[in-house]
Amino acid sequence: MLPKWALDVNGHEIARGARLSNCKTIEYISFRLPNRTGQFQADLYPEFPGNKPAADYNQWAAGEDKPAILSQLKP
Repeated sequence: MLPKWALDVNGHEIARGARLSNCKTIEYISFRLPNRTGQFQADLYPEFPGNKPAADYNQWAAGEDKPAILSQLKP
């Protein structure tokens, strides 16, 4: 499965994965929900741990434990 920040929110994609096949190719699998209104629905995309670190190396090496910085997907 790919990280949440790699999703296409305008295409109503809720998850994306990659599959390796026996013929040495990578196939991307997209999980999409039908949406009749065509508008962005924020409740389908809850906050998730982002790709930015919460602490720098010195804080981490000192043993500080900080919660992850959460990100929110937007159109």
